[in-house]
Amino acid sequence: MPPLDEPGHDTRRLERYLLGLLSDEDAERIDELSIVDDDVAERLRAVENDLVDAYVRGTLAGELRDRFESIYLSSDRRWQKVEFARSFHSTFDRAAEPADTHKTSFVWRFEAVAALLLLACGALLYQDVRLRSGLNEAQQVSARLSDRAHDLEQQLRNPRASDASAVKAPASISPAPALPSIALVLLPQTRATGPIATLAVPQGIDRVPFELRLESNDFPRYQAALRDPGTNRIIWRSDRMAARSADNVSTVHLVVPASVLKPQHYAIELDGLTAAGGAELAGSYAFQVVRMNVN
Repeated sequence: MPPLDEPGHDTRRLERYLLGLLSDEDAERIDELSIVDDDVAERLRAVENDLVDAYVRGTLAGELRDRFESIYLSSDRRWQKVEFARSFHSTFDRAAEPADTHKTSFVWRFEAVAALLLLACGALLYQDVRLRSGLNEAQQVSARLSDRAHDLEQQLRNPRASDASAVKAPASISPAPALPSIALVLLPQTRATGPIATLAVPQGIDRVPFELRLESNDFPRYQAALRDPGTNRIIWRSDRMAARSADNVSTVHLVVPASVLKPQHYAIELDGLTAAGGAELAGSYAFQVVRMNVN
């Protein structure tokens, strides 16, 4: 991968990185540099802000706009960033009316925009610190999930093979592929970019289990919604359920019908239900589905 300090090249590469157009090797390299190199992290934030501004202004077109809507807008935090940018530009445009007729209104609006920017910068700085502290844990969990997915694939391809580390099923019972024994563990999205969990769905499977990790268990009940980022539509909702806690880790378990999952990206939005009947967003989880043939 060429160095990021090559004139004119770094901006295009960072745009492709944010839109998921780089190879896994190059994306991982930039991900590492954004953590250890403050200059790269600053340039990445600047390129991200330019992309969001271009999208809000309507100057992002063609493949870039399609990738922005399908990849970048796959998380709730990014939706909020785009909505903030849209609100900011709308306020600033109104504040830019002729000064001879709206001088007092312009000053008031400019001060309001400055206050909003100050609050946004503080929130983004706090979020950036949290993201950096959680990256190592997310990478470790991602590696464990990859190993578990590989083990599951081997079990599905060779359901009767002997395994010294597992209990062998009785010979008279045929293995049932209706539900995998290992749930896909998903972490709440806390980064602007990062690796997306991949789920291999074998043919003939009926249901797919998920384990959603919680940052904190603050609600008596939860409800999950499966969203298609391409259409921004909710295509499935879970029943209301309580979280489970073990080893100081709280999780919500759900089972999604395999019939609603197609090979593409998805987002699970988890709402926390209050005792008074209200709902608050407790976490957003992204993953992609690929189909796997089982012989």
